[in-house]
Amino acid sequence: MRVVIARALVGESTSMDVYADKVSAALRQIRPDWQLIEVSPVPWAGAPGRYYEKFVGYPLRTVRQTADVFHVIDHSYGHLCPWLVRRGHPVVVTCHDLINLKFPGELGKIARFPALSAAAWRYAVRGLAAANRLVAVSRNTLQDLTELTAQDPARTTVIPDGVDTVFTRLPPEAVNGLRRRIALPAGTVCLLHVGSSLPRKNIETMLDAVAVLNARGVAVRFLKVGADFTDRQKAIIRAARLDGAITHLGRVDESTLVAAYNLADIFLFCSLYEGFGMPVLEAMACGTPVITSDNSSLREVAGDAAVLVDPLDAASIAREVERLVADRERTRTLVARGLQRASQFGWLAVARQLATLYTDLVAHRSEPLAVPPARLSKEGQR
Repeated sequence: MRVVIARALVGESTSMDVYADKVSAALRQIRPDWQLIEVSPVPWAGAPGRYYEKFVGYPLRTVRQTADVFHVIDHSYGHLCPWLVRRGHPVVVTCHDLINLKFPGELGKIARFPALSAAAWRYAVRGLAAANRLVAVSRNTLQDLTELTAQDPARTTVIPDGVDTVFTRLPPEAVNGLRRRIALPAGTVCLLHVGSSLPRKNIETMLDAVAVLNARGVAVRFLKVGADFTDRQKAIIRAARLDGAITHLGRVDESTLVAAYNLADIFLFCSLYEGFGMPVLEAMACGTPVITSDNSSLREVAGDAAVLVDPLDAASIAREVERLVADRERTRTLVARGLQRASQFGWLAVARQLATLYTDLVAHRSEPLAVPPARLSKEGQR
């Protein structure tokens, strides 16, 4: 079988890069007899060029490929689906989340041209209706697909993301270099967050929780991996005099990320909404106890292996940190559950399910979804 993996622009989204890399590598491992071809947009410097490339140039190059199945890795490139289906190409597309439809106001807080970005995003997501098969990374995302885009759930398969085997427990001495690099004193509670600084990541409330702990005399360090703090978040840090309790590592390589998970005493992932929440499993696989939100896909991914909190209650988050620090037996139980939970998610399992989906699609050549490509539910059009 010849499969085209239609990627997002490399570097546009770390999580989409990870998904594309891991899916491609796992498919090559389980089906070495298949031919995988990866295609992706060409980077452009200016906004006009980027939009042309994403919505015209990239689709034109992609439809010229010859393959048994096309897999669009990122739902925000769903506009590829009508181009491909009209030319008789079977298409699978993975939907990771529909947060920009569910919370449309959030897009305007981060986009340089919010109206144009929102319109482009809605246009891309409408294309999902043309796909032969959809993959949702969680049951929560399947629910959003059904409610916001009027998709037929019978055409959607839930295939959760995986966690790479590189995320594992390390001996204490293996993290000493990182400990020295961030000058983490002995006895200081290290709280780790991995991800962007988008509004839904709820960095502000986690900073408020750090301030609560600081005021209570708890020696704490908030270690952030990923995007820099926003101006608003930096203002909170200054106002609460938290400069000495905050370390921003920025974007790091995989080995440093694994070391950060192992160095941390607790992993904080208190997002307001997630389509999956891959860092939760990565932390668990490294033996780090997790505090995460009791919402969206996070409760689904975490199961009983994490402490679930109201993400907007800074005092509650701080209280759970103190409980884990004080109750070593509870922490050990949580770590054991986390290791077991993470072991249930692997990229080879993802690849096997995708391979079955591809094979079934080729065998049956299902008709596209009955929903017209231009349709969104009333809620999704807000």
